[in-house]
Amino acid sequence: HAEAVQKSKVLHFGSVSLTQETSRSAVLKTVEAARQAGVLVSYDPNYRPALWNSGEEAVTWMQKPLSMVDIIKLSEEEVPLLTGSDDLEEGSRCLAQQGIALVLVTLGGRGAFCRWQEETFTVPGVSVKIADTNGAGDTFLGAVLSRLCRRGAQPLQNLDCRELKDIVAFANCAAAATCSRSGAIPAMPTLKELEG
Repeated sequence: HAEAVQKSKVLHFGSVSLTQETSRSAVLKTVEAARQAGVLVSYDPNYRPALWNSGEEAVTWMQKPLSMVDIIKLSEEEVPLLTGSDDLEEGSRCLAQQGIALVLVTLGGRGAFCRWQEETFTVPGVSVKIADTNGAGDTFLGAVLSRLCRRGAQPLQNLDCRELKDIVAFANCAAAATCSRSGAIPAMPTLKELEG
């Protein structure tokens, strides 16, 4: 799997893969290999209490990979879980201090909060009639990563806040489209739908 990692632009993983051995060890080893190969590492610490033995165990393992992550996408509720602060400025600063370059916090219909290169901003959401919110966060991050990958071999290199705001606005539109339909994965829009 080392060769596959080296050929990738992005390695993305979520905390659900950290809930049990042997997947936990395999994922952490792969993340470390990606980091060493200069591959962009994306992480979604998607907290699902039923998958863990305790909240303490969840926090311990969800925090473990933070120092190896370039991009993190959290929900507003997950910020205090990983940082101890429910203030987005303070919580995102804590994550940035651990080496995370881009912090994205989804705010539901209110949009997304971002921390990038010492700057923070919120990109407003898109108003839609909600059918189902399942899959919105995955769609959001998938859209962000898709746009970043178009930037070349080093997706974060020379990224400025203006371009990032456009990327996040695109991701908010994608997430809103998912919410307007039922079924999580089947509800995710195609690129053609979003750009057409």
